[in-house]
Amino acid sequence: MSDEPEPSNSVSGFEEKFPTKQTIYFGLSKFGWVMAAGVGGFKVYFYQIKLGLGWEYISLAFMIFAIWNAINDPLFGIMSDRTQHKLGRRIPYMRYGAPFLAISFIMLYASFIPGTNQIGLFLYLLLTLFLYDTFFTLVVIVNISLLGELALTAKNRTKISFISGVISGIGSAIAAIVPPMLLYNDQPLQRPIDPFQIFVIITGIICFLTLFIMSYYLKEKLMFSRDEPLGFFDSIKYTLKSRAFIILEVIIFIGVFLSTFVGTGVAYYIDYVLDLKGFNASIPIIIYMLGNLLGSFVFAVLAGKYGMRKSLMFSIPLLSGGLLLAFFPTNLWEVILPILLIGFAISAFLIYLDPFIVDIADQDELRTGTRREASFFGVNALITKPAESVAVWALTGMLVAVFAFVEPVIVDGSAIPQPQPANALFGIRFLMSVVPALVLVLLLIAVYFYPLDGPKYREMKLKVRKLHKEKEKRFLEGVAEGEVLDQET
Repeated sequence: MSDEPEPSNSVSGFEEKFPTKQTIYFGLSKFGWVMAAGVGGFKVYFYQIKLGLGWEYISLAFMIFAIWNAINDPLFGIMSDRTQHKLGRRIPYMRYGAPFLAISFIMLYASFIPGTNQIGLFLYLLLTLFLYDTFFTLVVIVNISLLGELALTAKNRTKISFISGVISGIGSAIAAIVPPMLLYNDQPLQRPIDPFQIFVIITGIICFLTLFIMSYYLKEKLMFSRDEPLGFFDSIKYTLKSRAFIILEVIIFIGVFLSTFVGTGVAYYIDYVLDLKGFNASIPIIIYMLGNLLGSFVFAVLAGKYGMRKSLMFSIPLLSGGLLLAFFPTNLWEVILPILLIGFAISAFLIYLDPFIVDIADQDELRTGTRREASFFGVNALITKPAESVAVWALTGMLVAVFAFVEPVIVDGSAIPQPQPANALFGIRFLMSVVPALVLVLLLIAVYFYPLDGPKYREMKLKVRKLHKEKEKRFLEGVAEGEVLDQET
């Protein structure tokens, strides 16, 4: 019987079995760190409004942090790809990095340094950002790199991304809904420990447990551990030689900038423009999550039929329209439609991002013979992670310097939020709608030029499938000759 796949009308050119159990385990492994990352969307608001750290210090901390934030990702990605361990290239880092990730996450929000000590608070933010991102990068890069081993076709990868996203999305929803109820209250932090900080501790524990436990259920394809690893500089060279990867980096840089810019600004938008407190402050987030869930399902289906590139291009005008509509609301009822549309449209970027990078790893494997998802995820971060710091610097700087946002007043070491003038309220609305809508034009242009699509894409997938069959055959022959197999392939 021939190993060649049967012809198919699918985007990838053939059909493959869907890995249901591993997809569920994959989603559960992401649950905790996605929840922690969701809480991270409130860290700028927490340090500025609740701890009273000035925007100049926040911007400086994130700009310094951007250097390490960019460097550590390719280092850890290439290190993972070069690892030869009986558990594989990914599982050891997930399992043994999980407790350090949880502890550093809790530390990030555990500062009791008074707002009067701006230098001390700045140094604490900088130190804990470095620690948290180090372990976050180490664990998350290896975790998301497993996607390339679970499936080969774009249809199955986007389906895995959707299903695992629904599972981990529950954690994301909790992280988006609970903090506003605990933070948006015009009150200083409670001492000795604030309810928000208790929530952070619970999140850290969940992050540890989901990663650690699922590391015993997720299975790597150990045949890829037998690939001859590239040297550090060769790995960087081959990664940057990919035209598709360079264009994708432009796409992701713009996407990361926008998601950080809007994700950070939404706290100010809900608290000051919509003036929502308590549970009401969580309602826009719930609406966003519902739109996101619906959009994830729709765009997962569209990717299987039309491909990820065309589907992503379709989502961008929808997202731009939702953002522009968000300029006008001043209360909860008026914001429902814009938020629903934004959540629906942005889901395409969220579920396609990882499969895009894994597709490029497929193309690279044909050139180098080595499977290197983690290297691509790492170098991706080297180029795009600075977008997070630039977004925080741009948002906080423009709010205060251009639109006269009034920062909290420090009284007896506690930060007391202040009423905002009309200019500041206009600025928040403008920065949350018009600015990102204009930036989306650049994103649309970049996606248009992305090359992995159409007949050549299908041909590439068929070649990769054949290569994997050859690797599997060589691996099993090696096992039959006496190698010890510690884990299922």
